[in-house]
Amino acid sequence: MGTTVLLLSGCVQPVHLNKNAMIMVEKRGHAMRVKTSGRGLGLDTPFLIGSLTKQFTGVLCLKHLSSLLDADVTTRMMEQDFESVFQSVSDVDLWEPLNFFHFKGVTVKQLLTHSAALDYNTGEKVAKFKYQNLNFNLLGKILENVTGQSYTNLSRALFQQAGMTNTGFHSDFSSIQLAKKLGYINVCFDALTESMNPSGGIISTARDLLRWNDFLAKNNYFEQLTAYTVDANEPEFLGRYGFGILVLENNKNKIFFHNGAIILPNGPSFTSFLSYDPNRKASTVCFEILEANPCE
Repeated sequence: MGTTVLLLSGCVQPVHLNKNAMIMVEKRGHAMRVKTSGRGLGLDTPFLIGSLTKQFTGVLCLKHLSSLLDADVTTRMMEQDFESVFQSVSDVDLWEPLNFFHFKGVTVKQLLTHSAALDYNTGEKVAKFKYQNLNFNLLGKILENVTGQSYTNLSRALFQQAGMTNTGFHSDFSSIQLAKKLGYINVCFDALTESMNPSGGIISTARDLLRWNDFLAKNNYFEQLTAYTVDANEPEFLGRYGFGILVLENNKNKIFFHNGAIILPNGPSFTSFLSYDPNRKASTVCFEILEANPCE
């Protein structure tokens, strides 16, 4: 059976101790507690963090798009930019019905908070909140258009600023390298995208994510990322969604958090979780490898 980490009353994170591999790190001040299960995940093991990537995109938007948060995204991107993003995402048939004109009136702020809430089949707004990876892939393109720099280079500068020395993108690691470092020599990692995906393309380590939380806290980014939020009213979400990060408040307590998942069709499934408790100045990182199937 798995266990559950109680983060705040009403906010829990499952930890499946009986799965292939897990590392959970709790840090408060200079004190750190590390718990592992299964085979050799460590503080410096590169891990596919999935949607934790959205925090990085959120900070880049604060740094470079702060005056454009209420701008119509169709004024910041050409029609061909939208087409290139649509074509780069997986599950092409799902995304094809959307086009440039469906995004008329959608703002940068709505993309950041998933409140564009477009139905992929009709292009119509269907809810106040709808979690969609496409939103952050579009933000990556807007960042490139506004700054004249690649999303890759913008991110690398941010990694350096935060002191993250072992963080990069899928294209920075060969499939063989990742498989060996994660302990799955016979598992196929070829399904990893080579794109610099602003919604889920970053690979990082537990140690670097602790440094990231310290960077966010020191520079008041947690408050900035959640100065504007919307209710995350989907069953799998708790709290309110800000710019690539969730916030849950309970009485005088508050927690900032996000999770991520990467599921390879013929390989392991990765889940990640990162939180920060500003009252206790405490961080929690959890990585899990849920299963692994050898290449057929």
